[in-house]
Amino acid sequence: LRDALISLTMPMLRLYGRLDGLVPIKVATDLSQQLPHTQQFVFSQSSHAPFMTEHDEFCAQVRDFAQD
Repeated sequence: LRDALISLTMPMLRLYGRLDGLVPIKVATDLSQQLPHTQQFVFSQSSHAPFMTEHDEFCAQVRDFAQD
């Protein structure tokens, strides 16, 4: 999957929960170096489902990305 992500060149928003046990935050930091054309946001109070636990901020991040 990582190789497929790295090959993409379109704008991408990567959203992570700091407390995620399925996709550790180290994955996010590692991908940041390999995907410089992307935007990343880490939700401080969320695990794997920030769209549920930090719904308003999640929607704001997606909206702002889509408007750019």
